[in-house]
Amino acid sequence: MKIGIIANNQAFLSEVLATLRQRHQVQIYSGLPSGFPMPARLKAISSLKTIVEGCYSSFLIPHILNWSDATFFDFATIYLVRATHRPKVCRIVTRLHRYELFQDYLTHIDWKKVDKIIFVSKHTRHTFLSKIEFDTSKTLINPTGVDTERFRPRNRAYPSKRIGMLGDIIPRKRVYEMILAFSVLHKEIPDLTLSIAGAGIDQEYLYHVKSLLSRLRLHDSVFFGGRINNIETWYNSIDILVSNSIHEGMQRSLIEAMASGCYPLGHHYNGIEEVLADNQIYYTEAEFVRKVKQYYSLDSERMIDMSLRTRNKVIKDFNIKNEINGIIESIEVKS
Repeated sequence: MKIGIIANNQAFLSEVLATLRQRHQVQIYSGLPSGFPMPARLKAISSLKTIVEGCYSSFLIPHILNWSDATFFDFATIYLVRATHRPKVCRIVTRLHRYELFQDYLTHIDWKKVDKIIFVSKHTRHTFLSKIEFDTSKTLINPTGVDTERFRPRNRAYPSKRIGMLGDIIPRKRVYEMILAFSVLHKEIPDLTLSIAGAGIDQEYLYHVKSLLSRLRLHDSVFFGGRINNIETWYNSIDILVSNSIHEGMQRSLIEAMASGCYPLGHHYNGIEEVLADNQIYYTEAEFVRKVKQYYSLDSERMIDMSLRTRNKVIKDFNIKNEINGIIESIEVKS
């Protein structure tokens, strides 16, 4: 088969692409190529770059649609809007994440031309169907999967007295609130540290977060790591990975951390129960503090046992092989 891939971010698809290339001819579009001939000073003008990218995609995406037997859109965004407002020439499959649920794209896509929608979680599908009428027989719930050989416990020390957060420094991730909760914990466990990693930054939000750190005098206990190059080592340096967001689709970093032997804790946003057990979910700051204290009251043997149980859940429910098979089987069906 000839397979087209339209992806906002190829990082979410590396394993899928590797498998598809072994079995089919593949063409990919994921924005302007890095070597696109456009002066750096013009690329810095975001509005101009958007116009150029729009013209480029308006040429290349129709070419891929006409060439392919099936085209897969990872993220249902403007690319899928444009594709579904053209004559249908191939099978169209898309994967829906959290982001698209609250954008205008949903109402501008002609869903009658979409043959299959893959959802990363049950809650994502539930939210989508509350907004858009679609045949549920053409949907698939296919949770995010991780490579459990790449993400596994390595030379872990129990306990390291380190808590981690991984994600963009933005209001949705509730970093500010986590620092407030950590300040309470730190008074009771003074040698505890918080490591916050993530490349995407809302500069205004970061300013207020760092101002809070200064006022709480936590500079020696809270660390910002930015983009982590060796993420496997980072996971193995922390005891607990916290997801304090108000909403996620299926948080890959949380599942990677679980596979790596971290104990997971998550704020009770919609859908978190698809990943974590009830005793790993909290609503309030007080509940979070209590759960962390309970964890650190355990001996190292019990911590290791919990780590293995958590990893086994990932191997069973969030294995990368299951994710790959779900996507490829949805693409390979002949319309």
